[in-house]
Amino acid sequence: NPHGRLALWHQVQSRRFGSSGVTLAPRGRTEADGTRPTTTLDGAWQTRRVVITGFGAITPLGNDRETSWQNLISGNSGAGPVTAFDASRLAVRIAAEVRGFDPAAFLDRRRLRRTARFAQFAIAAAREAVTDAKLDIGDGADAGVVVNAAVAGFDTIEAATRQLVAGRPLSPYFVPSSLANMPACEVAIDLG
Repeated sequence: NPHGRLALWHQVQSRRFGSSGVTLAPRGRTEADGTRPTTTLDGAWQTRRVVITGFGAITPLGNDRETSWQNLISGNSGAGPVTAFDASRLAVRIAAEVRGFDPAAFLDRRRLRRTARFAQFAIAAAREAVTDAKLDIGDGADAGVVVNAAVAGFDTIEAATRQLVAGRPLSPYFVPSSLANMPACEVAIDLG
């Protein structure tokens, strides 16, 4: 049973903390209507649907969903010469960078200083998605934020490293602004 160890872990955790509601999806299996059957860790089968009600995007193809989509379907590339730093000594000098993004359109000066660029992208895209969905979050008690980010904030880490090498102190906001989970935190703070 490929889920045996996870199910056992869940049983141990649910005794300590109560049921988590975590689900597992069998790899590659879908129903005729396109939904994926899932199983709760106690073995009960259920079918879940995901509905996308709003969409926001900050991409190398555009700084909003409509521009990104139009460039995508037109076959335009988001790749171009590196402009974020001097790449003249590198063998590869092209990248798919987000260009022309103005974070001041979304954040006040204080938050601009404290928020890393990758989290600024998340805030802008989340605001666009919430607006597109016509979603009223209210006080946020029934809302959650999930942002997938493996690694991020290299520009923030590089700047902090240069400060340390130069003998200057680090900002107290360095660690929080460079963590990969900060986009989700910043979006939750921003949207309530």
